Amino acid sequence: MAPGKFDFIGHSHQFLHIGVVIATYAQLIGVNWDAINRREFLEMYGEQPSFWSTIGLYGVGLFVNLLVVLIFSILISRENELNKYTQKLSLFAKNECNGNHVPNNLKSN
Repeated sequence: MAPGKFDFIGHSHQFLHIGVVIATYAQLIGVNWDAINRREFLEMYGEQPSFWSTIGLYGVGLFVNLLVVLIFSILISRENELNKYTQKLSLFAKNECNGNHVPNNLKSN
């Protein structure tokens, strides 16, 4: 629309941040309202938080995320090694076709 006019104030990315802050505030109001209005019900019928429903669940989620990162890191490393190997192989094949690095007894006279 107007390049260079909204670089600092009014940039669409800044509007995104403002929207995220407003949405987070609205969620906190909703959680607070829910906690106040349902406190009596939750104290009577709700289950008390346990280790596995709080910290244990967090730990399991963290472990799974770290496992995913590890798996993809290994896959990327292997792919890089494979790319290096195929590059060397293609370079070797190219040299072979040009007659370079061919033993003397295999060269045609």
